[in-house]
Amino acid sequence: MSNPKVSVIITAHWRDTYIDKAFESVVSQDFDKKEIEVVLVHRFPYNYKIRKIEEKAGVFYKFISYETKSDPLAFKIKEGVELSKGDIICFLEDDDMFSENKLKSVVTKFNEIENLGYFHNDHYIVDEEGNVLYKSLLNREKSVLIDNQKIQDFGAKFREIFLGKSPQFNSSSICMKRDIIGLDWLGKFTGKRAVDLLLFLMALESSSIIYLSDLKLTYYRIHSQQMSLNLGGKSRYQRALESLKIDEEVLNELEVLKSIVSYDTSKKILDYYFYLPIKIKRYGLINISKKENNVKAALTYLYVLARYIGLREAIRAGLFPIWFHYARELYIILSEKFKIKYFNR
Repeated sequence: MSNPKVSVIITAHWRDTYIDKAFESVVSQDFDKKEIEVVLVHRFPYNYKIRKIEEKAGVFYKFISYETKSDPLAFKIKEGVELSKGDIICFLEDDDMFSENKLKSVVTKFNEIENLGYFHNDHYIVDEEGNVLYKSLLNREKSVLIDNQKIQDFGAKFREIFLGKSPQFNSSSICMKRDIIGLDWLGKFTGKRAVDLLLFLMALESSSIIYLSDLKLTYYRIHSQQMSLNLGGKSRYQRALESLKIDEEVLNELEVLKSIVSYDTSKKILDYYFYLPIKIKRYGLINISKKENNVKAALTYLYVLARYIGLREAIRAGLFPIWFHYARELYIILSEKFKIKYFNR
């Protein structure tokens, strides 16, 4: 029997709340199911939801359920890739979903473009019930193709990435050729927040082509259990303070990523990607909670920071990362002072 055309790796942490929705979105694909392999890598123990999934999994080329002992998302992805057989690997986190034409669109593009290694699509933002809230955080106006033959030309490469509008955002929007996935990279990264960026840098350092599609093929779910949004019941000032605390974790991940990548271009892109956290550290805002008991001081510092780095212009240009805690909390706070439009409905 030949290998499947595409493998979908579904990664799940301790929660199983949305896992059936993620799986159903793969079942609903407008694509030959016998060309699809599904690998579910889950941290929670085998339960009735997995049993229900197994009952429907016969439509696929193959279904694998693997209970992992690993906590880092990168480790789960590595295990899923090692278990899979497909030439094209698509990632799906347990709380997200694919649109019905996702895999058909992906496979078509891989067939059309010779040496295509990385495919990234736009998305819809949905609530806990799956209702569309916003069109996208990106609203990519047109598709962008990046040829990686001249990766050392940082200026040209960054202009292309800039036009692509966050080509790494959300691993559920990423599909890759198996042969460019760096298992050793995945095995070194224990961070919580930048796995999608790690996948993009793998592609950037390969000799393959990167395609950034303007099609919205993923549903990105916003919910109360989400790591970056678990700020409910807190004041605006407390949320600002939480964002600063998160930056400390983010900067630690930056150092790990820089130790993994090989090219100077990748390291420069990391500096742009972590633009805001780096500036926050430079102006002495990291660990502010240890220096100030009054959380309102955090907001004052943020205003000072905004004046120094021209945050309004940075937001408009999209030159720093779309961490959702910024998009949902920090942008909202600063919009009151700087009249920033932060979402396109």
